[in-house]
Amino acid sequence: MPFKRDRVTAMCQPGLLGSGRVDTKSLLSLTDEMLIHVAWRAGFSAYPEWGAWFASQGITSHPRRELGHTTDTSSVAIDLACGGLGVVLGQEILAETELATGKLVTPFSH
Repeated sequence: MPFKRDRVTAMCQPGLLGSGRVDTKSLLSLTDEMLIHVAWRAGFSAYPEWGAWFASQGITSHPRRELGHTTDTSSVAIDLACGGLGVVLGQEILAETELATGKLVTPFSH
């Protein structure tokens, strides 16, 4: 049986879309203050970070981590997003329940 393939994508609480703080038509609506970061320990350096995610969209951006929220645990980062504290680059497998129940949404197609 094959393993599931995980993806990482931007996720947030639906209320952030309704409030106008996140514009699904503009990646530039994501301010540094809104970004939730995971500070990966040694050995996890290949995990995507916001700068690389923006670059994959053709945008040069070097988000200032100190202006947003940072944790060293991806599940806590997802919890912060569920609480409406910002947008996280979350693992879809880890946030499967939150996405299925609508606690989190993926505001961008990438």
